[in-house]
Amino acid sequence: MSEKSQFETGQCYIMYVEFRDNNGEFLEPRKGKLRPVVIFKDPSDDTIFACQTTTKIDKPRYRRNGVLIQDIQEAGMNKETIIRLEYHSRYKIENPEDLKGPIGKLSERDIDSFLEKLVKVRQREYKIENSFEL
Repeated sequence: MSEKSQFETGQCYIMYVEFRDNNGEFLEPRKGKLRPVVIFKDPSDDTIFACQTTTKIDKPRYRRNGVLIQDIQEAGMNKETIIRLEYHSRYKIENPEDLKGPIGKLSERDIDSFLEKLVKVRQREYKIENSFEL
């Protein structure tokens, strides 16, 4: 059994997250901090992604490109939290040891909302990516 097979969509972990600017570029000098993340396991190939979270729930960009966790205690969060879903807030997990925990798991209703919003955000990103092609 591979190390990655232990992960499931909706599990919440702690991970060191490097800061990025609004274009998704890493800030220099590279800095970051330990942050809660939510796991997405791609069912087509078992690739694991960690989605960054934020407690800045009033920012319109985070609301538009994220999903508010309804059952925060079950998820292991201590205050209202948004799962950020834009491309520069999703991290492909190459080394499972980068994830510490788990600290919790999304409720079924939060997993449903998470997956629905992830599809919408990816569709919007795909349209933007392909609108520049001639």
